[in-house]
Amino acid sequence: MSLAATVAAQIAKRGQSVTLKRRVGTTTNFTTAIVPGKVHHYRPDELVGGIIQGDRRVTIAPSSLAGTDWEGLVPRKGDFVEIDGAQAAVQGCEPRSVGNEVARYEIWVRG
Repeated sequence: MSLAATVAAQIAKRGQSVTLKRRVGTTTNFTTAIVPGKVHHYRPDELVGGIIQGDRRVTIAPSSLAGTDWEGLVPRKGDFVEIDGAQAAVQGCEPRSVGNEVARYEIWVRG
């Protein structure tokens, strides 16, 4: 099993369902995908560079987007992540790679 597949399995095992949302044009419609995600609260020593108390980091595996409307998309500012029924705005996303393969997305959300 590749390291990226191991990461995806761990997120699925220890995470929760989150919903990625991206607005379609200027409409009120969204492209959505329900995927496993690991939600972390930032520690006080991580509150730097614009990160504020209450912000969270959501880790998802790119492979979990396969077969959804989000296949091939990378989360970006302006998207939303729904966590436990509450919507959080994406502030940024950092793809984390192992070798040449993206193993996970670290998504910074607020709200």
